[in-house]
Amino acid sequence: MPRRVKVCQEAVRSVIETLEQRVLLTTIIGGGVDPVTGLPIVTQARYVDAAGHVAVISVGGNTTAEFIFAHVPMMSGAISTLGDLVPPPPPNMTVMGDDLYSIYVAQSDASSFISVTEVRSTTFREAQQSPSVPTAGRASSSWGRGPRAPPLATISRL
Repeated sequence: MPRRVKVCQEAVRSVIETLEQRVLLTTIIGGGVDPVTGLPIVTQARYVDAAGHVAVISVGGNTTAEFIFAHVPMMSGAISTLGDLVPPPPPNMTVMGDDLYSIYVAQSDASSFISVTEVRSTTFREAQQSPSVPTAGRASSSWGRGPRAPPLATISRL
């Protein structure tokens, strides 16, 4: 590398801060509010978690939320990758999913809500007709699987 390029890079580094690694966020926007009934309109997204279960994220009202998914290898306790949701595969195929790691609420109002539920089936057709399985945890600002595991979801309040 020529000397003047190296000198220029060092000069820039002293004034410009290096950004942290960026990850792909899944942004889900609620459908707003029905002007006739005043009820929130729901937008849904389906994904496969690390255990292979299909889960549904429902975002309603005037809500904009960003979701980050993470892969934590067995017995490591450390996140290996962060990224986008893994959609359910076509019939007779399997995929390796990621767990929901964090939720950032960018916009909300009194009509807003977010729910994340697991469905009882792994096939898309059965998942549409199957009742959901609510979380076994308690509602709080942060849910976790144990003292050393990363949180399943973190809720940011505005």
